[in-house]
Amino acid sequence: MRRFVGLFVALVVAACQGGAQSSPPPGTNGPTVQVSVSSCTATIFGAHIGAATPVPLGTPPDALVSIPSSLQGRLGAYGDSRELVLAPNGWTCRAQDSDPGTILEVASPDGTEFIDLKMDRTSASNVPSWTCLIFASVQRQHLCDETFGVRPPEEVDRAVTSELVSFIDPPNVLGSGWKSGGPYETDGLAWYHPDGQNVQSAIISCTVSPADRELCAPILDYFQSALPTPPAGATPAELASFAPTPPATEAPTAPPLADCAIQLRYNDATVVLRDGSAAACSRAEGLLSYLGTWYTIDAGTATQHKRLTCTGIYAGVAGTVEVWDTGGETNGTEICREWNIPIQ
Repeated sequence: MRRFVGLFVALVVAACQGGAQSSPPPGTNGPTVQVSVSSCTATIFGAHIGAATPVPLGTPPDALVSIPSSLQGRLGAYGDSRELVLAPNGWTCRAQDSDPGTILEVASPDGTEFIDLKMDRTSASNVPSWTCLIFASVQRQHLCDETFGVRPPEEVDRAVTSELVSFIDPPNVLGSGWKSGGPYETDGLAWYHPDGQNVQSAIISCTVSPADRELCAPILDYFQSALPTPPAGATPAELASFAPTPPATEAPTAPPLADCAIQLRYNDATVVLRDGSAAACSRAEGLLSYLGTWYTIDAGTATQHKRLTCTGIYAGVAGTVEVWDTGGETNGTEICREWNIPIQ
C-alpha cells in the first residue's frame, strides 16, 4: 500500500512542479489543469476526527489532473494522507484509514451519488474476498468457490491489463461496484497487484445519475494513471468464471398465497415472507429498521445469487420467514439469531 501511495503522491507532486499545462498522464484524455485538494473527514478505528481537520502532511494542496475541456470546473480532488480521488465539486468526502487499507467515499449533497475507493495491502495468503469474484488467478490460488459470492450475469467485465479489470453494473444490479444495486449505473475498475510476499489491491466505483455519467471516465482515468506499470509482455487478466450453485429447495405443497421480500439497502441480506401479507411485510420492515434502510423488492428475484441462511416462524409475523444472503454477510446471521430462527 505505502509503496503505491508513495508512487501516487510522487506523481502528483512532480506534476504540480511542472506548471499548469503539461502532457496528460497515461490513460487520460484532455488538457491537464490544476485543481485544489479537499481534505476528507477522517475516521480511524471508529474515532471521528472532525471536518475541521486540516489536509494531512503528505497530501499536496493542489493536483494536476487531465480533464476534458467540456467538464472543467465540475471536478475536484479529494484525499487523505494516503490516497487521492477525483469527484464532482461540492461533494462531501469521508476517509477510513487503518491497516491494512484505506477507504475514501465522496458523496453528493443528497446522498444518492457516490465515488468510492478501497485500497488494501495484505499478505499474499489473505487477499480481500472481492478479488475472488473478478480475478481467475486469485480464484485458483485461494480455492475460492461460490460461497465467496458470484458476479451477476448482468455485470459487464473487461480485462484492461494483466492487473486491471473494468466493470459496469447496470441499475438495480448488485455487482462488484460499491453502492451498486440502486437506481444508478455503477462504472468501476478493480486492480490486483502481487508484490512479493504481499498483495496490493484496489476497487474504485463511480455511481452517479445520468446527468453526471460523463464524469466517470476522467475519474477512473485519473485512478488508472497512478497505478504501477504492469509487467511487460503480460497478457490481460483472466476473469473469474465460476457459476452459482442453486440452493436445494423443496417443492411447495401448495401455491403460495402471498410472498414479499425486504432487502437491506447496502448489504446483501434479504428477508422473504412466504404466505405473508402486506401487514406482515410492514411488521418485518419495522423490526429490521435498526439494521439500516430497507426497501421492498420483487419476491420472484429476491433470492437470486443468494443462499438460504435460516427459515422458520417468528412470533408476531404471519407466514414463514426466510433469510437469504451470499454467505459472506453477517447481517443475515444476525437477523436469524435475533429472531431465534434455526440457522441452516
